[in-house]
Amino acid sequence: MNDQYLRLAADFENFKKRSARDREILVSCANERFALDMLEVLDNFERAIKSDEAHLREGVQHIHQLLDARLQRNGITPVDALKNNSILQSMRQSLILRLSNRRERLSM
Repeated sequence: MNDQYLRLAADFENFKKRSARDREILVSCANERFALDMLEVLDNFERAIKSDEAHLREGVQHIHQLLDARLQRNGITPVDALKNNSILQSMRQSLILRLSNRRERLSM
Protein backbone atom coordinates (compact mmCIF):
# COMPACT_ATOMS: atom_id res chain seq x y z
CA MET A 1 0.00 0.00 0.00
CA ASN A 2 2.78 2.41 0.94
CA ASP A 3 4.60 1.57 -2.32
CA GLN A 4 1.46 2.39 -4.33
CA TYR A 5 1.15 5.70 -2.53
CA LEU A 6 4.77 6.59 -3.25
CA ARG A 7 4.37 5.70 -6.92
CA LEU A 8 1.18 7.73 -7.16
CA ALA A 9 2.86 10.71 -5.49
CA ALA A 10 5.83 10.42 -7.87
CA ASP A 11 3.50 10.20 -10.87
CA PHE A 12 1.65 13.27 -9.70
CA GLU A 13 4.91 15.23 -9.25
CA ASN A 14 5.98 14.21 -12.76
CA PHE A 15 2.60 15.34 -14.08
CA LYS A 16 2.94 18.74 -12.39
CA LYS A 17 6.45 19.20 -13.81
CA ARG A 18 5.30 18.16 -17.28
CA SER A 19 2.31 20.50 -17.10
CA ALA A 20 4.49 23.41 -15.99
CA ARG A 21 6.96 22.71 -18.81
CA ASP A 22 4.14 22.48 -21.37
CA ARG A 23 2.67 25.76 -20.09
CA GLU A 24 6.05 27.48 -20.41
CA ILE A 25 6.40 26.24 -23.98
CA LEU A 26 2.90 27.45 -24.83
CA VAL A 27 3.54 30.90 -23.35
CA SER A 28 6.90 31.08 -25.11
CA CYS A 29 5.29 30.29 -28.47
CA ALA A 30 2.54 32.85 -27.90
CA ASN A 31 5.11 35.48 -26.92
CA GLU A 32 7.20 34.64 -29.97
CA ARG A 33 4.23 35.11 -32.30
CA PHE A 34 3.32 38.41 -30.66
CA ALA A 35 6.95 39.59 -30.84
CA LEU A 36 7.10 38.78 -34.55
CA ASP A 37 3.92 40.77 -35.12
CA MET A 38 5.38 43.74 -33.24
CA LEU A 39 8.67 43.52 -35.17
CA GLU A 40 6.70 43.93 -38.38
CA VAL A 41 5.12 47.09 -36.97
CA LEU A 42 8.52 48.36 -35.81
CA ASP A 43 9.99 47.79 -39.28
CA ASN A 44 7.20 49.87 -40.77
CA PHE A 45 7.85 52.67 -38.26
CA GLU A 46 11.49 52.70 -39.35
CA ARG A 47 10.43 52.94 -43.00
CA ALA A 48 8.05 55.81 -42.18
CA ILE A 49 10.78 57.69 -40.33
CA LYS A 50 13.12 57.38 -43.32
CA SER A 51 10.46 58.48 -45.84
CA ASP A 52 9.92 62.02 -47.02
CA GLU A 53 7.29 64.15 -45.30
CA ALA A 54 4.75 63.75 -48.09
CA HIS A 55 4.51 60.03 -47.47
CA LEU A 56 4.93 60.18 -43.70
CA ARG A 57 1.22 60.59 -42.88
CA GLU A 58 0.26 57.77 -45.22
CA GLY A 59 2.93 55.55 -43.68
CA VAL A 60 1.83 56.30 -40.12
CA GLN A 61 -1.81 55.56 -41.04
CA HIS A 62 -0.71 52.24 -42.53
CA ILE A 63 1.27 51.42 -39.38
CA HIS A 64 -1.73 52.30 -37.20
CA GLN A 65 -3.93 49.92 -39.18
CA LEU A 66 -1.29 47.20 -39.06
CA LEU A 67 -0.76 47.57 -35.31
CA ASP A 68 -4.50 47.54 -34.67
CA ALA A 69 -4.90 44.38 -36.77
CA ARG A 70 -1.99 42.60 -35.07
CA LEU A 71 -3.22 43.50 -31.59
CA GLN A 72 -6.72 42.28 -32.40
CA ARG A 73 -5.28 39.06 -33.82
CA ASN A 74 -3.67 38.53 -30.42
CA GLY A 75 -6.92 39.22 -28.58
CA ILE A 76 -6.21 42.87 -27.68
CA THR A 77 -9.10 45.11 -28.67
CA PRO A 78 -9.65 48.85 -28.19
CA VAL A 79 -11.87 50.07 -25.37
CA ASP A 80 -13.30 53.57 -25.04
CA ALA A 81 -11.95 54.48 -21.61
CA LEU A 82 -14.26 57.44 -21.12
CA LYS A 83 -17.46 55.49 -21.78
CA ASN A 84 -16.45 52.34 -19.93
CA ASN A 85 -14.56 53.62 -16.89
CA SER A 86 -16.34 51.29 -14.43
CA ILE A 87 -15.83 48.36 -16.77
CA LEU A 88 -12.12 49.14 -16.99
CA GLN A 89 -11.81 49.26 -13.21
CA SER A 90 -13.54 45.89 -12.94
CA MET A 91 -11.30 44.44 -15.64
CA ARG A 92 -8.20 45.81 -13.90
CA GLN A 93 -9.24 44.31 -10.56
CA SER A 94 -10.02 41.00 -12.23
CA LEU A 95 -6.66 40.97 -14.00
CA ILE A 96 -4.79 41.72 -10.78
CA LEU A 97 -6.66 38.91 -9.02
CA ARG A 98 -5.91 36.46 -11.83
CA LEU A 99 -2.23 37.36 -11.83
CA SER A 100 -1.94 36.95 -8.06
CA ASN A 101 -3.76 33.60 -8.24
CA ARG A 102 -1.44 32.47 -11.04
CA ARG A 103 1.63 33.46 -9.03
CA GLU A 104 0.33 31.53 -6.02
CA ARG A 105 -0.27 28.42 -8.15
CA LEU A 106 3.16 28.64 -9.78
CA SER A 107 4.90 29.02 -6.42
CA MET A 108 3.32 25.81 -5.10
